[in-house]
Amino acid sequence: MKIAVDTGPTPFTPQGPVDYCVGFESRAAFWPRFSAHAVQTGIQDPRCPRIVLIGDGAHGIWDDGAASCGAAGRELVEIGDVYHAAEHLATVAHAVWGEGTPAAQTWWAQKRAALLHAGPAPLFALAALAPPHDAAQAVVTRETAYFRYHETRLHYPTYRARGRPIGSGPVEGACKVVLKQRLAQAGMRWRQAGAPVVATLRARHRSGQWDPLWATGTPGAAA
Repeated sequence: MKIAVDTGPTPFTPQGPVDYCVGFESRAAFWPRFSAHAVQTGIQDPRCPRIVLIGDGAHGIWDDGAASCGAAGRELVEIGDVYHAAEHLATVAHAVWGEGTPAAQTWWAQKRAALLHAGPAPLFALAALAPPHDAAQAVVTRETAYFRYHETRLHYPTYRARGRPIGSGPVEGACKVVLKQRLAQAGMRWRQAGAPVVATLRARHRSGQWDPLWATGTPGAAA
């Protein structure tokens, strides 16, 4: 998930330095810590009139994200990750036309383009598909419900016109650069208690907080 500050209908650029918050913990434990971290890094700055929250289809992300970021007097813009939405389209294509078939690939490419250029409305025609069997029909019904539930988060033409991010690619890249390069390379082993500390130190370093952290005299308590 990425939190991005959006200052208006201009090409999207992060306002200020990129900051990372990492953790190996339950959702219930992460969000309060994230909220405190966000406050420390300026999420309550009155110069930020709106917050952009990108997530996948998990309801918990939207519920907890709204509770953590939806401060009074500030607009919260929720955007469904475009790659995740495209995966749901692929699920429909495979169910109806068969995985890996030219027909499935063609249909998926057409619907993905429609999603990017026209938003979610064209996808509601999924209900008119003629699946070959009951299992495929169940997939179409389920995925149609998914797109209807997330309709307000899938207006990609509007987001793109306003310069807002529509994918979680930067976050996925950060997982590789900030975490996997340090914790998951060949020969690296970590105890369960030690990995979160190393990950947090790495996040602080990549966030430009290394010197301030050591100045506190408690780098071992970074997690």
